[in-house]
Amino acid sequence: MAEGRAFNRRAWVKAAGWVLGLALTGAAVWFALRGVDAGLPASVGWRTPAWMALLVAGNLAVTTVLFWSVTRVFPVRRTVGLRLMGALIAASALLNYLPAVRAGLVGRSAYLKRNHGLAWKHSAIVLLVVLVLSVVVSAVVAGPVVVGHVVRPDANDAPADVWVWAAVGVLLLLAAGVNVWATRWLPSGGARARGWSWAWIPMRASDLALGGGRLWLAFAALGSPIGYGEAVVMSAASLLIRLIGLTPNGLGLSEWAVVLLSGLLSPVEQSVSAVAALLDRAVEVAVVVVTGLPAVVWLGRRMGQADRNDNPATDSHPGPFPARERG
Repeated sequence: MAEGRAFNRRAWVKAAGWVLGLALTGAAVWFALRGVDAGLPASVGWRTPAWMALLVAGNLAVTTVLFWSVTRVFPVRRTVGLRLMGALIAASALLNYLPAVRAGLVGRSAYLKRNHGLAWKHSAIVLLVVLVLSVVVSAVVAGPVVVGHVVRPDANDAPADVWVWAAVGVLLLLAAGVNVWATRWLPSGGARARGWSWAWIPMRASDLALGGGRLWLAFAALGSPIGYGEAVVMSAASLLIRLIGLTPNGLGLSEWAVVLLSGLLSPVEQSVSAVAALLDRAVEVAVVVVTGLPAVVWLGRRMGQADRNDNPATDSHPGPFPARERG
């Protein structure tokens, strides 16, 4: 009985997060349409969304390599290949929009546990590593831009590009530190995979840079260009909100974060910022659907084939795919 009540509470919380996300997104749409000319979104054309879609695909690719390289550190019964991780990331991105918070994360962890023997606690550590990397990189990259707006440099202050180079230097030091930590503390069975750890910080920074590029393109297409640094700060805030998971994939909350930050960091009208954030979300959803649906189908077929095999979790069974593809 107690377990049933706990399940019902979790279901209500998940549904409430989805409803909240939809309500906030609707409010962002109302705020955008109230303050801009109705023809402004239509004036964007197709080229900018196409470039933004490529950047979204880049985000998915970088995230795939990051999760794959961190996962390879831990012991599994069956190797997790890069293609499989790409399908899991694409499927997770789609499932994260369902009215169930962390649906993609739970589904990915369950698949890796069942078919590859990755322990639940190791999936949790993988997620924790990625979360910490995200927070640290966001703080280091966005911090100098925020400081530059709060503390206006004068003749005696260091020029703005010094802050940028300082951030790059800190990221390089962090990359070296992460490599040392991974070498000493992560499982010895992942000795070869730990060689990837030097690239975890640069990969997360690249992911953030791609997200900033999407917003930078969106604002420029709407006739209200902003600096790339400001776009990266907005992208960092959006990323952190998504990681918190109060709404599915930060739906609604990340759009309002962009609106509020644009008022602090740029002279752009906040209604235009809302349009830019909604454009970015629309492009992302389109790419996630196009990549996520085939991934879900493909993973479902693999699961079905595994159910028909006597021992699906081992590599000794030939399976439905060639050995080089079954990772």
